[in-house]
Amino acid sequence: MEKQINRMVYRDKVYGCWTGKAAGGTLGAPYEWSRKMNDVTFYPPEINGANLPNDDLDLQLIWLAAAERWGALNVNERILAEYWSEMITGPWNEYGVCRNNIRMGILPPLSGSCGNDQWKWSNGAWIRSEIWACLFPGNPVRAAEAAYADACCDHCGEGIYAEILTAAMESAAFLESDIMKLIETGLSLIPSDSRIASAVRTAVQCHAGGCSLAEARNTVVKEVEDLGWFQAPGNVAFAILGLLYGAGDFGKTIACAVNCGDDADCTAGFAGALTGIILGRSRIPKQWTDPVGDSIQTCSIENTGRICVKQIPKNLKELTARVIDCAEAAAISARWLTQFTDGESSGPESCVPNEYQRRQFLYFLKNKSPYELTFDQPWGLISFDFENGPFIQSGKPLRIRISMKPYYSELMLVRVRLRLPEGWSSEPGEIILTSSRNPDYAEVTVVPGRIESAVTGLTTEIQRDDRILPALAVLPLIRANSVAYTRCTVEMMEKQSAWMMQKAEE
Repeated sequence: MEKQINRMVYRDKVYGCWTGKAAGGTLGAPYEWSRKMNDVTFYPPEINGANLPNDDLDLQLIWLAAAERWGALNVNERILAEYWSEMITGPWNEYGVCRNNIRMGILPPLSGSCGNDQWKWSNGAWIRSEIWACLFPGNPVRAAEAAYADACCDHCGEGIYAEILTAAMESAAFLESDIMKLIETGLSLIPSDSRIASAVRTAVQCHAGGCSLAEARNTVVKEVEDLGWFQAPGNVAFAILGLLYGAGDFGKTIACAVNCGDDADCTAGFAGALTGIILGRSRIPKQWTDPVGDSIQTCSIENTGRICVKQIPKNLKELTARVIDCAEAAAISARWLTQFTDGESSGPESCVPNEYQRRQFLYFLKNKSPYELTFDQPWGLISFDFENGPFIQSGKPLRIRISMKPYYSELMLVRVRLRLPEGWSSEPGEIILTSSRNPDYAEVTVVPGRIESAVTGLTTEIQRDDRILPALAVLPLIRANSVAYTRCTVEMMEKQSAWMMQKAEE
């Protein structure tokens, strides 16, 4: 059954999403890094007509620029990485790791999994999921696919699952208002044994069991205490607690999220955005919208024009209009997306993905390695999966699994050759892949000789047997324990951790 959403309803919900994001982020910003329960009921007095800058929104403005240039359906992790490198200045935590990796040629998903142990499960991804929900309303699976491409830039594992869950919930909220059904939708698209799923289930069980907000919050804290603060499993659960204990009341929802502490602007920002989608801008009480206004304040965008993008939206109304233009263009080109109508909204009775969709997406997640680089050719996809990461030491073997997924059914032979530096060796020296198996794969073992730099670009020839010239792919290999590679990342983390500790003590 085709999903349809009324244009005026959709516009109101998108505007409500961004308004809720601004309101929740503004309410929570003064309490970010709090490690205790808060007692917040309203904005501080100094908030008077302007919302506070928030990197949670900043990155989504850049993703919108990418969608406007390439089309919402064509945006992938490589495109997002390029926009990140050119336009995002935020040096914090996983943002800094990602920017450093990308500029050294370490592309997604390696940019999220390499040199990022402290922050790979952190909050940077799920807090920026609204753009995918608004571009793909009522289509949680497509929103989840986009969320994966986004999150793998600076996260892996639980950090990615977190954004998949929130993007799916927000997308479904365009056609569904029941919080429990939205939670079920999000959980259906992440591994059931993940820490995100466990923390969310704990939040739901505490609420269903009649616990107070404080009791539920403390139960979640105890479950995730081994991960430390500022990590996605606990904070996503805090946002869920805000939604459950807020019970549809906008102000109560964002206040409950803030009162759980930790990354309070992020938890309240998500809870506010999702509630804003459900209510629409027209039903968010004016007492919560008037103080934060409609402007957009940025804090981590380098608006230099090095990428040809339109000007950053001046306000939430302009942001809403531009998102709608992108979404409608995508819907015109893909009839399987939710369509826009001047009539009544309609669609399946349940927003939860069916069993086939769920199995397909979970299969994709299960088989997506954090150390796999893909290179898209017109005739097929070539993948290089580093067994334990692209880390090399002189004389120590490095195993790489190389696979080909053909786009066409005719027989095709593809030769893959590594252009090794002098003194390096590989076994075998050349591999041959064939489209007679779908996909075909082989393994090669590289033994590095002398390693000249922190990051070595290993040029690889990919040649079809019926073509004269090969295509080239460059694989980034990182010298293990390289001071040159880790120095800027370690220094940035140490400074940021010290700053966060100081804020927490204050």
